[in-house]
Amino acid sequence: MNIASTRALGSTPIQATSCVPTAAPQSEAGRAPDTVDLSPPATAAEAPRFRNLLRASTQAHLASLPAAVALALAACERSVAEVELRRFETPEAQAGIRAIRDLAGQITAGVLCEANRTEEIAESRRFREGFLLPTDNPPELAARGQALMDRLEGSSPSALKTKVVVLDGPTLMAFVRGGENLYIGQDVLDLPEEEAAAILAHERAHLLERHPTLASICTEVGLALATQAAGSPPLAAAIKQLGALATAGLQRDQEFQADALGSEMLERAGYPRSAMTRVLTRLQGDRTETSHPTDDHPPLSKRLEALATSATAHH
Repeated sequence: MNIASTRALGSTPIQATSCVPTAAPQSEAGRAPDTVDLSPPATAAEAPRFRNLLRASTQAHLASLPAAVALALAACERSVAEVELRRFETPEAQAGIRAIRDLAGQITAGVLCEANRTEEIAESRRFREGFLLPTDNPPELAARGQALMDRLEGSSPSALKTKVVVLDGPTLMAFVRGGENLYIGQDVLDLPEEEAAAILAHERAHLLERHPTLASICTEVGLALATQAAGSPPLAAAIKQLGALATAGLQRDQEFQADALGSEMLERAGYPRSAMTRVLTRLQGDRTETSHPTDDHPPLSKRLEALATSATAHH
């Protein structure tokens, strides 16, 4: 679930990627929207430096692939011309979505070299400095969260250090930002230890695999294709929507990856892999399961099925 934070850095709203759903909906007055604004910022100054670097690098690598870009654009145009985009699951719409994801995949390695992990970490620190309130991260809770993370990291083959930040407020929300910081609500620490560790392991997996940046690359590819169709505003808007669907599909795949990698982290740290299944089930609660192409999380049943298959293969 994508959660747009209600806090602001200066006058610019901050987007935070949530990878674990909240246990219960917030009140209408305080609830953040469930969609991410994919439009470019009004001015370059409004975008974080890492976002500018990511956009510039993406556009540069796309410029080196004119034939691939032309094919992707043609696929998107056929999708728009032949079907109503409300019918997201038609073969034509899926072809347009695949074209955007394939194009993003072709340029990913080059973009990640330029928008590297050092830059991600720097952006993560800038976000943290502007995002935290004086009441966030009380020492006792911060120490408890970091102790869980240190245990996970102590048995990890990766040297990436993750800093846990405990937000002021009794929620089960958890999300990552950039390459270093992992944010959790205070209620996460009230869960059984192995379930709290499962949430942290899942989120750390997103950081290890650079999932937020990969999703941003896919988004930028969709926006770049829409820009090329700017001569036809309806077509550009439709291609932008295809890009949003491509990003949502990628994010669903990333959730499966984070569940599996997080389960491995749990086991190496001495926790049962089943803690991931339990905490996902707890977070779902009694809410009705949904499955829609715009969802950025897969249905719980699919995640549990994938975890069971992974556990069987592991043993």
